[in-house]
Formats: sequence, C-alpha cells, structure tokens
Amino acid sequence: GQKGTDPYVTHFIFRPLQTLDVSGVGTATLLEAVGTTENMKGETMFDKMPARCTALSMDSGGKKYIDGACVLADKDGDKIFSTFDTRDVDKSQPDMSCGTHLITGGTGKYAGITGREPFACNPMPALAGEGGYTAMDIPHNTTWEIKTQ
Repeated sequence: GQKGTDPYVTHFIFRPLQTLDVSGVGTATLLEAVGTTENMKGETMFDKMPARCTALSMDSGGKKYIDGACVLADKDGDKIFSTFDTRDVDKSQPDMSCGTHLITGGTGKYAGITGREPFACNPMPALAGEGGYTAMDIPHNTTWEIKTQ
C-alpha cells in the first residue's frame, strides 16, 4: 500500500443555503463550500483537486460547531471522501486548532484510502454583493494510507 503525510490548503468559498434562526436562542445554517486544493510541498497528492463540501453550522445553547462532509476529485475523476467535525481537535497539533477531517474512503486509485487531517480555519474578507458568501483558507496536515485490497 501507499502512505504519506501531506500538508495542503483548500481555498474555499462558503455559500449559505438555508438558515434556521430563533432570536436569542440559536442559529443553524446549512452551508455549501467549494474550492480547490494546493499541496504545500508541491507534490501531486491533494494538489489542484476541486473540493465540494456540505456542512451544518450550529450555534445554540453554548454549543458552537460545524459538522460536514467533503469530496475531492482529481483530473481522472477519482474521488476522496471525508467527514469533518470542529469538536474533534488534535491537541498534538496546536496550529491545526479548528477541527479534524477523517478520510473515510475513495474511488479509483483512492479505493481503500483512510486518514486523519487536523485542520485550521483562516478567515478571509466576505465577498461583495448579496447572499452572505464568505471565503476561508483551510490548511490541513494529512496523514493518509491506501491499503492494498
């Protein structure tokens, strides 16, 4: 099998799809995030892959977190699937203090892939115009493995 450690950044645009808002009580927002990846070592793994995520942002009763799932695709159409949770923080990587992605599988050359990706959240300015679009860079420090079937 193959394995490695790859630092990469996803350059995301977040689009709010739906919001439930009860004044003084809580807000839940369904978000779509799209962007592209950049491998910080200049290698091909996790580089120039379009990313698409669906996420639920929750802020209520003292709880504030985002849960979601993402798909990365490469130029051959092979895909990597992951879930993420901002409550799951890897204390051993203080720079990656926003949460953790878990790579849960893939297709084609990524069949059988697993991994852990502690990540950080670096907010950028909101986009011009209506719709509440925001931008964020998400650096990941990914440890992955593809077990040969």
